[in-house]
Amino acid sequence: MKTLTTITLFLLSINSYSQRSASKVQTNEPNVTYVSNFVVVDGNLVWRKVFDEEIQINDYLKFVKLSSYLDYIDLFENDSLIIGKIKERKIDTKDFKRGLFDSEIPPYMNIFLLTGDVKIEIKSNKYRVTIFNIVLISDKTIAFWQKGEHEKLDTFYYKAFSKNKNVSDSFKQLSEPIFDKNFIDKFQYKKIKADF
Repeated sequence: MKTLTTITLFLLSINSYSQRSASKVQTNEPNVTYVSNFVVVDGNLVWRKVFDEEIQINDYLKFVKLSSYLDYIDLFENDSLIIGKIKERKIDTKDFKRGLFDSEIPPYMNIFLLTGDVKIEIKSNKYRVTIFNIVLISDKTIAFWQKGEHEKLDTFYYKAFSKNKNVSDSFKQLSEPIFDKNFIDKFQYKKIKADF
């Protein structure tokens, strides 16, 4: 009973950051709902962003390898597709407010490491980054998570106890900007400067 109460209070605290509703935009793609850069495709949560920038595949591949953000990097499909896996790492929250009563950082961001699979598709004048199988790994034992335990990001994306899988207001307003900044910072191409 104590564990159930702890779980309920923790989930309610995560979802109680904001009262504004998240807006959904339907698209022409079947079974796809866009909520900013997060997309639900056939029930699976992914992060997807198109960068309007002309880059050469070899330059971007070098950029990704030097960033050391990904493991298991492979090049496919006529050298226009890069596949990799995000190395387990803390979620960077340093550019967001902190404070006892003024916190805009959801509590789970401080106890989980992030990982996920990445697909980067490069076409002329743009490239698209898709992050899927996004998993959070408990960095410490707290409440009902044991250290090393995996939790899909979907758990925090949807409102607790929502039968219709409604997007959590707190995720939309607090978590999403943090994830966006983390992913954009890591995948937006930056020209590699020469050593000299």
